[in-house]
Amino acid sequence: MIIKNLGKIVFLTFFPIFLFADVIFNQKVVKNKAYLNETIRVILELSVSNDLEIEQVDFQKYETSDFWIKEFVSKKITKMQNETIYSYEYLLDAKNTGEFVLPKQTIEITSQEIRKSKKWQKVYSNEEKITISPLYDNQAIQGDYIINLNIDRTKIKANEAINLNLEITGKGNIQDIKAFDLSLNEQMIYKDKPIITKEFMDDSYQGKFTQKFMIIANKSFTIPSFQFEYFDLKKNIVKKVLTEPIYIEVEELPILQKENSNLKYIFAFIGFIIGLFSLFLYKYLKNYYKRLNSPFLIKIKKAKSDKELYNLLIKHPNNSYFKDTIKLLEENIYENKKNKIDKKYLINLIHKIRY
Repeated sequence: MIIKNLGKIVFLTFFPIFLFADVIFNQKVVKNKAYLNETIRVILELSVSNDLEIEQVDFQKYETSDFWIKEFVSKKITKMQNETIYSYEYLLDAKNTGEFVLPKQTIEITSQEIRKSKKWQKVYSNEEKITISPLYDNQAIQGDYIINLNIDRTKIKANEAINLNLEITGKGNIQDIKAFDLSLNEQMIYKDKPIITKEFMDDSYQGKFTQKFMIIANKSFTIPSFQFEYFDLKKNIVKKVLTEPIYIEVEELPILQKENSNLKYIFAFIGFIIGLFSLFLYKYLKNYYKRLNSPFLIKIKKAKSDKELYNLLIKHPNNSYFKDTIKLLEENIYENKKNKIDKKYLINLIHKIRY
């Protein structure tokens, strides 16, 4: 029994040594020297002997603090005669310039024999050194590009629109190209947000940058050159690509037509003012005649005695306006005074209040 248990201990202790002899885990980079903003492809490759009968492989999350993990590209399992190869690919972008070390990566594997020890077996890869150099003149874009400007026409009538299509195609960090601006003094300009399409091919991003503009003009003008600078990786120089200036001929309106057009706006403004005044006058007269023919005003005019007039005024919700007249009426009624009541003044006062 002791010898049997001792055999188990020896097997579990030395099994990983025999296992690792048939397991190779490599970390490879396509290039060990790159420029800032240049995407680097990293391949994790696990080679396992088929004799081990591995049942499951678990790649751990890729770990690095000096690089951004832009994309997880692919996972492949290739079954061969004597071994099985597991491949994982990642795309990395350096956060800064300098010399860096991609740390050891980890996978966990299991088989029927390993599970007897009630745990997964960890396997570690090698490290990789990478040197990241800065781009010249603080350039942000690297690669190789061409630029084109397409327009739908070069001759228009006044106040018509021209459509521009600016395209930059090539390879590099095309996704970092910023939107362009177009400045003209006497023309109206509308611009869309850029559209960028890209895919990773031949260890670099390749794609197209597209931005559309629309210009409305009433006189001839020139579309200035669009300029774009980038760092050429092959020649190690800063390159500038640009479009040619394009002259746009605009058929202007005749002077008489311009004057008629201006008069049209002047008369439209005058008509607006007259209409606004007419509306105000209509509302004023409507309210005036409404007050003039109001039941309250008619009763005031028909009142034949101080008592009748007093009862009308004292019951009015805004009787504070008539306090002087009410006081005179009270003196006439209760003190037998002979105060003269001016109905014309009273009627004018009623016109000034809402009732």
